[in-house]
Amino acid sequence: MMLRSKHGQVQVRIFNNEKGTTTNVRLNDYLTPEQIRALSDKPDMLWQFCQRLATEYTEKGEKIAIYVDCKVSVNGRPLRTFIDPNVNMATAKWDYFFHNEWILPSKFEE
Repeated sequence: MMLRSKHGQVQVRIFNNEKGTTTNVRLNDYLTPEQIRALSDKPDMLWQFCQRLATEYTEKGEKIAIYVDCKVSVNGRPLRTFIDPNVNMATAKWDYFFHNEWILPSKFEE
């Protein structure tokens, strides 16, 4: 039995530190539609994707920062910001056992 429904939307932006330009990542170029749906509500998957992008651009010799605009809705409530949009995900750390500061607390009103 499903006790909750969760869906969201995500946009990933790459900021080139040397050129000062921002590029939106076309998720379809990297992920399947099923992976894109999962990306918005699974912070570990989003972190891994950002680390993959960071590695790809570093190998090209580019200095970048990755910012994410991620919003999630739980049980039909309005979309709320899920990931801190001011955190550079290319340098963010993932802690498997404790809270990660870049994951924002839910503030859903009843």
